[in-house]
Amino acid sequence: MGAITQYTKLHHTNADILALKAGNYLLLGGNYKNRIPAINKQLKIKRYQKSKLTSQ
Repeated sequence: MGAITQYTKLHHTNADILALKAGNYLLLGGNYKNRIPAINKQLKIKRYQKSKLTSQ
């Protein structure tokens, strides 16, 4: 247990961003105060496309 937390710390990344890149567009639980700014940051630096976040 804790493998995702360990991986994100080791690689200086964010689990939510990894989930989005993997195609998980449904964010569950957790601290939304950290999640939303992390996602917005990725959108601003163009590492992720906003169009992928919109519902189809």
